[in-house]
Amino acid sequence: MAIKPIEFWSTILILLVFGSQLSFSQRCSSQEVLKCLERITLQGFSKSEIKMGVRFRISLYATDAVAAEAAFEAAFEEIDLIEKVFTDYDPSSEVNRLCHLPAGAAFPASSTFIQLTILSRELHSKTGGYFDVTLGRLTKVWRQARRLQRMPTQEEVNLAKDNVGMGRFLINEDQALFRKGVGDFDFDFGGIAKGYAADRVLIRLKKDHDIQRVLVDASGDLTAGSPPPGQRGWVVGLAKLNPRDGLQTKVYLVNSSLASSGDANQFLQAGGVRRSHLINPLTKQAVDFQHVTIVHATSGSVADGLASALSVCPSDKFQDIVQQFPEAEAFRVTKSEGNAKSVSIQSTGWEAWLERLKVGE
Repeated sequence: MAIKPIEFWSTILILLVFGSQLSFSQRCSSQEVLKCLERITLQGFSKSEIKMGVRFRISLYATDAVAAEAAFEAAFEEIDLIEKVFTDYDPSSEVNRLCHLPAGAAFPASSTFIQLTILSRELHSKTGGYFDVTLGRLTKVWRQARRLQRMPTQEEVNLAKDNVGMGRFLINEDQALFRKGVGDFDFDFGGIAKGYAADRVLIRLKKDHDIQRVLVDASGDLTAGSPPPGQRGWVVGLAKLNPRDGLQTKVYLVNSSLASSGDANQFLQAGGVRRSHLINPLTKQAVDFQHVTIVHATSGSVADGLASALSVCPSDKFQDIVQQFPEAEAFRVTKSEGNAKSVSIQSTGWEAWLERLKVGE
């Protein structure tokens, strides 16, 4: 399905370029000529599919529909490859196979698994433990509770939280080996895998298809390459606490990522108590306040993972965590149960970032 086609007032420029090249070159720099040619030759296309349990929408600029379709096929294939590694819904996925191996022995792991697991360890360290990919047992307890519309029992929570910890496995990066330690656990890469998939899509389209003007929307987690021809960036919106209330504002996104984490649609309300789908790795409890967190970073992986951590951390830890990521800016608004007023917190550079990239009225 095509996006709005590029405006063809630029047809005049074709005549100028090819009919009177010298005259045109005298008025424009070579860089401007290339930009004009891009506007003429590139068309916008968009396609979406359900992947990783959410809708991925990919928008890109290509020379024609054939080139665009080839790019879409490669992009969604890349997402499929990553999903096969990290999904916890498929017993045969790599993460499920690895975490159920016998303790002590070393087993080969894919480069995809090694790469994202090392990044996850780094995020775990920099966020003070508020990002943790070993929460799988707890995730499944609360997932079942939401499905049954009842709070989990304390026994269920206690049993699951005893099987959590980033020290339960080792990675040998040089030999691409995974070694499971003592104790059972389940992986949950849900707080970072979509951002990582978006990063990989941009890399593959640039490398294999020479397509760089791309925007990947993974159900609100946005990763952008170069902007549309002649534009400052991809225009994207920042969500409010309740998405039904519209957008906070619109910004330009280019060669970076914007991740949002919220629980407006994923929460459990039972017995007069509200619990988010997100779990605090330190308390091992589901978050008890409504929230939306927005993070801007240089990659989808970091934006996604950092948004997950900042969604569950206490307010007094927010600034310290963001400062561990000099390239990132972040904003969070929360609303506690029974409190009519929302409370916001933001990184020190958030307002300056917003002012610099905000789309004018």
